[in-house]
Amino acid sequence: MNDMKIKRLEKKGRKDSLHFLFTSRILPAIALLYYIFPAFLMMTACVKGIDPADTAGVNPRGQSVLNINLMHSGSLKSVTSGTMDIFVFNDDRLKRLDSYQRFTGESINGVTAASRKGRKIVAAVINSGKEKSDWAGINSLDALLKTVVELGDEDPAYPVMCGMTEVNMGEENECVLAVSPMISEIYIRSIRCDFSGTSYPNEKLKLVRIYLTNVNGRARLFDKSGFMPEQIINGGRLSEADMSAMLHPEMLLKETDMNIGYGTAYPEIRLCCFPNDCREESPGSPFTRLVIEGKVRGMTYYYPIEINREEISASGEAGIGRNRRYVYDITLTRVGTISPEMLAKPTSVSLQCAILPWEELPEQEVGF
Repeated sequence: MNDMKIKRLEKKGRKDSLHFLFTSRILPAIALLYYIFPAFLMMTACVKGIDPADTAGVNPRGQSVLNINLMHSGSLKSVTSGTMDIFVFNDDRLKRLDSYQRFTGESINGVTAASRKGRKIVAAVINSGKEKSDWAGINSLDALLKTVVELGDEDPAYPVMCGMTEVNMGEENECVLAVSPMISEIYIRSIRCDFSGTSYPNEKLKLVRIYLTNVNGRARLFDKSGFMPEQIINGGRLSEADMSAMLHPEMLLKETDMNIGYGTAYPEIRLCCFPNDCREESPGSPFTRLVIEGKVRGMTYYYPIEINREEISASGEAGIGRNRRYVYDITLTRVGTISPEMLAKPTSVSLQCAILPWEELPEQEVGF
């Protein structure tokens, strides 16, 4: 009897152990898998081949489909290569990810995305430079809005672009999604020297270099304003270390063999940078500057110019905005400063600046 009692107790103990294991370990794991599996399935699916011809706008798997046509900046005539990542979020309080798809190829315009029915927020990211696995942590709209991009990774020929819109999946089967680049362009349209009234009226500025300093090196992907520099490139002066760390250093630096004299030169110099529209300058958030460097009578001088600040506040914007062009016509009237960290005096440089969005809109001329 004692042996039988012991065996019954052992059997009961094994059952209790299995029950504990199931309830404490296996059951929660099954519940978690049930929760994440639909999203995982949607994230790993590539649905470009879905036929949206069905009048109900639903494919055989029960997903609603949406034709997405891109509207992008006028200076970027077409989106012809690279990648486009499409995120579809529920348009509710939590804004959880409903589906994710990646498209690649010679043309990424006019794609078909899919998600479940209902009110959704559709976000697109083009030329992110990221692998699909890099998006694994994006499970909500809030997580996507926190995503940052690095200026050092940018290719000005294929800049990172993004945009988002709201749709009602199942009711709408087509939308236009406006996307815009993060970078802005600083364009030197013309430059000349006019040293008349000085003791060196016929001198030229030689061995000219033009570059940007105090450049914002990091920004949140979907921000439209409020760009405080989080990482400074070329802090105060040109940095060889910063330039060597960039994929395309020519975005911030143009070395020329120009000798600039009285005659107007049209160098067609285009520099690109991230926005920096902080309202007040501080050691941690300096204003981005355009610097013209060259030699007059064998001595190096600098003309550091704060881009779109007090003197041209009539534009209604402070500093460098997103997706803008700052077109400069520059006349140098005196020798500059002896340091790139010292602002050029108003008596040494005369500027005309046109502030434009990338779209081809009428120019706004301002000067000082």
